[in-house]
Amino acid sequence: MGDLVKKTNKYIEGEKQPRAYLLRSIGIYVSGLFKIFGLIDNQEIGYTTSDTNAEQVLGPVLDALVNFRSQVRSAAREKNSQKVLESSDLIRDEALPPLGIRLSDLQDGSAIWKLDDKEILMKEVALKKEQEAKKLKEKEEKEKERKRQEQEKLEKAKVKPEEMFLKEKDKYSQFDEKGVPTHDAEGKPLSKNAIKNLKKDYEKQQKLYEQYSSAKTDTN
Repeated sequence: MGDLVKKTNKYIEGEKQPRAYLLRSIGIYVSGLFKIFGLIDNQEIGYTTSDTNAEQVLGPVLDALVNFRSQVRSAAREKNSQKVLESSDLIRDEALPPLGIRLSDLQDGSAIWKLDDKEILMKEVALKKEQEAKKLKEKEEKEKERKRQEQEKLEKAKVKPEEMFLKEKDKYSQFDEKGVPTHDAEGKPLSKNAIKNLKKDYEKQQKLYEQYSSAKTDTN
């Protein structure tokens, strides 16, 4: 529509006798679009909406722009570029959808707008918030699990290798000089393969304990 108006103005400026029928047709077309957008009343051609109607139509949009400007000015004073980006997202996701305006970012860094159904836009906003909340919850749960595993690993590292099997009386009854089990709970000798695996576990714990002890010493 903007291109049409620009070309029409150029046509008027470049023609000594512009065709009235053509200009009237363009005027009716553009005015028809204004009616659809709710910017004018029922006049056939022109933009003669009252000041009261203009304020009702444009007021919410101007309020959103004024608020956005205030946020950007505040961010500029603080030299906070992240806050500027957040303000840009807020006007796109929070301020404009309730007004029936869809603002879409393009890959080249620009953006385009279009009028849309408020209910559809608000449902999309709600869905987006729900998805973001879900992602945040998943991220928090992963972080919680990571910390739990780290704490579990730390608690395990605190155990001396010669003591790691001694508490498992329900599994073993006798141990060698290092604390590696040699007999099961019933007093039967363990197989060579079982003892071999237990010694591997002992060696892993020994390395883990040495790392813990070294890190503790460096901290102190």
